[in-house]
Amino acid sequence: MKARLKLTLSVVVLAGVAAEPAWAEVKLGILPRLSATEMNTMFTPLAEYLSREIGDKVVLVIPKDFADFKDLVARGQVDLGYSNPLIYAQLRRDANVEP
Repeated sequence: MKARLKLTLSVVVLAGVAAEPAWAEVKLGILPRLSATEMNTMFTPLAEYLSREIGDKVVLVIPKDFADFKDLVARGQVDLGYSNPLIYAQLRRDANVEP
């Protein structure tokens, strides 16, 4: 019985994964708390790791300042965002951003 349940769950999970469209590129927006060079150095290993794990290219998006970051997130121009709690709370309040 357990083997049949595992097989059924495996098929359902695989069918769900296969039904999901692959993104050609995932944009990871990073709150620019340091220079663009420093932020790229810090976050490139994460982007490379995520690219390998999900099978789609993860591209860093490092805006020029906090306001530009908030604008990009609010307009949906990044797929994922990394920020501090204050910016997240402001985006949640002002742009109805969901985690």
